[in-house]
Amino acid sequence: MTFNLLEAILQSIAAELPALTSRKSASASLKKHADVSLSERTLANMDSVGTGPRGTHIRGRVMYERDTFIAWLRVYLSNGSQRFKHKEESYEKILD
Repeated sequence: MTFNLLEAILQSIAAELPALTSRKSASASLKKHADVSLSERTLANMDSVGTGPRGTHIRGRVMYERDTFIAWLRVYLSNGSQRFKHKEESYEKILD
Protein backbone atom coordinates (compact mmCIF):
# COMPACT_ATOMS: atom_id res chain seq x y z
CA MET A 1 0.00 0.00 0.00
CA THR A 2 1.35 3.43 -0.94
CA PHE A 3 1.36 6.12 1.72
CA ASN A 4 -0.44 9.21 0.46
CA LEU A 5 0.77 12.20 2.41
CA LEU A 6 -1.75 14.57 0.84
CA GLU A 7 -4.76 12.48 1.82
CA ALA A 8 -3.40 11.97 5.34
CA ILE A 9 -2.99 15.73 5.77
CA LEU A 10 -6.44 16.46 4.35
CA GLN A 11 -8.03 13.93 6.71
CA SER A 12 -6.31 15.47 9.74
CA ILE A 13 -7.38 18.99 8.71
CA ALA A 14 -10.96 17.85 8.06
CA ALA A 15 -11.09 16.16 11.47
CA GLU A 16 -10.04 19.39 13.18
CA LEU A 17 -12.21 21.93 11.35
CA PRO A 18 -15.85 22.57 12.29
CA ALA A 19 -18.55 22.39 9.61
CA LEU A 20 -18.14 26.15 9.02
CA THR A 21 -14.71 27.63 9.56
CA SER A 22 -13.20 31.09 9.37
CA ARG A 23 -10.23 32.08 7.25
CA LYS A 24 -8.21 32.36 10.44
CA SER A 25 -8.99 28.79 11.52
CA ALA A 26 -8.45 27.42 8.02
CA SER A 27 -5.09 29.16 7.79
CA ALA A 28 -3.98 27.94 11.22
CA SER A 29 -5.02 24.36 10.50
CA LEU A 30 -3.14 24.34 7.20
CA LYS A 31 0.00 25.64 8.89
CA LYS A 32 -0.31 23.10 11.71
CA HIS A 33 -0.93 20.01 9.59
CA ALA A 34 0.81 20.73 6.27
CA ASP A 35 3.43 23.30 7.37
CA VAL A 36 2.24 25.51 4.51
CA SER A 37 1.72 29.20 5.23
CA LEU A 38 -1.43 30.50 3.63
CA SER A 39 -2.46 33.58 5.60
CA GLU A 40 -5.94 34.98 6.05
CA ARG A 41 -4.93 37.85 3.77
CA THR A 42 -3.69 35.47 1.07
CA LEU A 43 -6.96 33.54 1.24
CA ALA A 44 -8.85 36.84 0.93
CA ASN A 45 -6.75 37.88 -2.07
CA MET A 46 -7.24 34.51 -3.74
CA ASP A 47 -10.98 34.81 -3.09
CA SER A 48 -11.09 38.26 -4.70
CA VAL A 49 -9.55 36.99 -7.94
CA GLY A 50 -11.56 33.76 -8.00
CA THR A 51 -8.76 31.31 -7.23
CA GLY A 52 -9.49 30.70 -3.54
CA PRO A 53 -11.99 28.46 -1.81
CA ARG A 54 -15.64 29.42 -2.16
CA GLY A 55 -16.79 31.20 0.97
CA THR A 56 -20.08 32.29 2.48
CA HIS A 57 -20.60 35.64 4.18
CA ILE A 58 -22.04 35.29 7.68
CA ARG A 59 -22.36 38.41 9.84
CA GLY A 60 -19.78 40.20 7.74
CA ARG A 61 -17.18 37.42 7.88
CA VAL A 62 -16.22 34.93 5.23
CA MET A 63 -16.72 31.36 6.35
CA TYR A 64 -15.79 28.20 4.51
CA GLU A 65 -17.78 24.99 4.52
CA ARG A 66 -15.37 22.27 5.62
CA ASP A 67 -16.01 19.94 2.67
CA THR A 68 -15.73 22.76 0.14
CA PHE A 69 -12.49 23.98 1.71
CA ILE A 70 -11.00 20.47 1.77
CA ALA A 71 -11.96 19.91 -1.90
CA TRP A 72 -10.31 23.20 -2.88
CA LEU A 73 -7.28 22.43 -0.72
CA ARG A 74 -6.84 19.02 -2.39
CA VAL A 75 -6.57 20.73 -5.78
CA TYR A 76 -4.42 23.59 -4.47
CA LEU A 77 -1.88 21.35 -2.75
CA SER A 78 -1.67 18.81 -5.55
CA ASN A 79 -1.39 21.39 -8.36
CA GLY A 80 -0.61 24.82 -7.05
CA SER A 81 1.73 24.60 -4.10
CA GLN A 82 5.34 23.93 -5.05
CA ARG A 83 6.34 24.16 -1.40
CA PHE A 84 4.05 21.26 -0.55
CA LYS A 85 5.24 19.21 -3.54
CA HIS A 86 8.84 19.57 -2.29
CA LYS A 87 7.83 18.39 1.20
CA GLU A 88 5.88 15.46 -0.23
CA GLU A 89 8.87 14.35 -2.34
CA SER A 90 11.12 14.55 0.75
CA TYR A 91 8.73 12.36 2.78
CA GLU A 92 8.49 9.83 -0.05
CA LYS A 93 12.30 9.48 -0.14
CA ILE A 94 12.34 8.86 3.62
CA LEU A 95 9.64 6.18 3.33
CA ASP A 96 11.33 4.32 0.44
